[in-house]
Amino acid sequence: MTQLATSATPPAAPAVLPNEQIVTDDLDLLLDALPPRIVEALRPPERRTDLLEVVADLGRLPEARYPGREVVLSHEEVTQEDLQFVIEHIGDFGDDNRAGIERTLHRISCIRNRRGKIVGLTCRVGRAVYGTIRVIEDLVLGGKSILFLGKPGVGKTTMLREVARVLADDANKRVIIVDTSNEIGGDGDVPHPPSAAPPHAGRHPARAARRHDRSRRKPHARGHRHR
Repeated sequence: MTQLATSATPPAAPAVLPNEQIVTDDLDLLLDALPPRIVEALRPPERRTDLLEVVADLGRLPEARYPGREVVLSHEEVTQEDLQFVIEHIGDFGDDNRAGIERTLHRISCIRNRRGKIVGLTCRVGRAVYGTIRVIEDLVLGGKSILFLGKPGVGKTTMLREVARVLADDANKRVIIVDTSNEIGGDGDVPHPPSAAPPHAGRHPARAARRHDRSRRKPHARGHRHR
């Protein structure tokens, strides 16, 4: 069973029953940071379910990406004003060209031209899924080392976030998270409340030693601008 919560104010971590998964995505907070003409196409419930990311590249049509498909959100090309609207409604970009939204798990990555000006944004939806580690919970609580492997978008970060929460809340262990890209607890000084930053977990947002890897962008869509 899967429940979906999309409230603008992040709730406390809910009680999860056996064989149950509860999903929170704070999607409204991400949509508020997007230009109104782009958001309008994402208002229908069917456009919100399974949304992975919104891509806005200067001079191109804005797109929403879902598992196995893409949807054009507007037949008007993205302008510099559209990009600036988003920039003004999110946190500051770091050296890795990533930013976020305070108290959420959403991640925004940018691409810059040679002069350093932002010419493209990818807004990735961050979700906390409670109950997603049931199949490996015995390994987690047993203190075993675990390696998550998989292609982008399959849920590695989501599962790791739940591992940290379970260890801190359920096992009452002291958990320290070293996060170079703010993917676990979210961006900003105050982490996403019900995710991997519960009362018993500490978070160290270390600076990344390298710039943001743009491999998540589709090669055929971005290849002509690769540097």
